[in-house]
Amino acid sequence: MSNAVRKISIGSVSATEWETEYDGKIKKSYSFQKSFKDKEGEWKNSFYFGVGDMPALLEVVRKITDKAAVITEMKITKEPAAPEGDGIPF
Repeated sequence: MSNAVRKISIGSVSATEWETEYDGKIKKSYSFQKSFKDKEGEWKNSFYFGVGDMPALLEVVRKITDKAAVITEMKITKEPAAPEGDGIPF
């Protein structure tokens, strides 16, 4: 079963982050949508994006990938940094 974890929005474009447990590991996935009002003024969602939506869509993706990069960096950097004055001349 997938659980919605968070929503990232830029203007009318948003992404929902989902987590699913698979083989004992948490897998993340994302769904994207655009919200708009129809002719009657009711809010609707679409999964199609026009050229004018691309800057907001790219910014939403950038926010997701920036967070993923920070998490990956934290997982890779398990060893403490070398203390200052470690004998390396540069």
